[in-house]
Amino acid sequence: MSLEPLTSAPHSAAGKAEAVNAAPPLPPLSHSDLGPGTAAAMVRERLKKAWSAERRVAAFVPGKLIPPSSEIRAGVGPLAGLAWAAKDNIVTSAFPADGGFPAEPSYRSSINAPIARLITDRGATLIGKTAMAEFALYNPPATRNPLNVRLTPGGSSSGSAAAVASGQVAFSVGTQTAGSVIRPAAFCGVAAISFSHGFFSNEGILPLAPSLDTVGIFATRSSDVSRIAHAILRMPVGDMLPTQVAICENWTETSLSDDVRNGFREAVARLKHSGVPIIELELPARLVSGHLAHMSILGFEATRIFDALPAFRKAQASRLLREYIDECRQISEQDYKLAQDTAATARRAYSEFIEPFDVLVTPSANELAPNRRAATTGSSIMNRLWTLLRAPAANVPFWPTGSRLPIGLQIIGRHRHDLDLITCAAGIERALGYHWETEH
Repeated sequence: MSLEPLTSAPHSAAGKAEAVNAAPPLPPLSHSDLGPGTAAAMVRERLKKAWSAERRVAAFVPGKLIPPSSEIRAGVGPLAGLAWAAKDNIVTSAFPADGGFPAEPSYRSSINAPIARLITDRGATLIGKTAMAEFALYNPPATRNPLNVRLTPGGSSSGSAAAVASGQVAFSVGTQTAGSVIRPAAFCGVAAISFSHGFFSNEGILPLAPSLDTVGIFATRSSDVSRIAHAILRMPVGDMLPTQVAICENWTETSLSDDVRNGFREAVARLKHSGVPIIELELPARLVSGHLAHMSILGFEATRIFDALPAFRKAQASRLLREYIDECRQISEQDYKLAQDTAATARRAYSEFIEPFDVLVTPSANELAPNRRAATTGSSIMNRLWTLLRAPAANVPFWPTGSRLPIGLQIIGRHRHDLDLITCAAGIERALGYHWETEH
């Protein structure tokens, strides 16, 4: 992979980015020398903001945000002083995990999932569990989009995106099986990465479709995601401008709203103006064939995970979830095997396709955030293929000129080349020229 450093900040972005973004960028993550009192004070300040915003945003599961009067024992390490939150399907010793179902009875544990343990070991302080769609699928929680509370924050990692967008936490962790990290990040105007399948262990994460489930991180900016990921992995921080970028606006099975199409084209034009080498192309048929295979694999595996749930959990399931599971029972073993064979072919095709490029860029979602009254978290149609391919994907938020709502640029990399992707996403963010509001 060939990368060039972006040595100077490009021109400022026009539009409403400064006006609508509520969360400040993180300070440099060099907090290992912070005293425990200073780190604890930083967490307490963030916790105060979390409670202040919670009535408006409802990002956390009720009862799973530590009280503002709690004694804070901050950790030590590069993430010391940073408050974070975990999606409610991630097992932690501090809070039970319910996977979007009603909170009682809960799955309790005396241990942390590996991803939670890594973050805690680096000094960050877990302050709560974020709300999510039921069973990480379609039935949305009460969470509202901080940019406009009439809109959905996306899902299924609804609260994880909203908590970052509202400044309630410095960063959060979610999961993706279709588009549950990238789409909420796009709707809420924050940065995120959905890691390659298997990059982090899924142990201690309540499953939906094990061959697709993966971990993701949300933060205000791509440069913050980079700092956090590199702190967790004990790797150096950087942002680099990619030297060869493939652009694909949409493909068979997808379509874009006018707002997203026009915003995406404006973002691409801005990248070209900033000197990013762009090649616009169509995806090969062998690669696109994996798009439909994703839903068969998801449905088949989710049905078996659902059937293995305790009886009380199945009894709690909404009608929407039960109808989805009943529909997925029509997917046969033969259908599933065919879908997995198609997925394997598509992964080989993607490996060949991406070879000449540093990254591929597409829209993160096919529409702007829908109204919450529609009772939907939006469509994962722009994300399913890349999740099936087990490729890492990042969201870089972009506010088109004159728009009060963001779109997202979905930056897709090679399988297991996650750090390269994070580095490129941070470089692309700088090339778009953001100046972020720091009033909060």
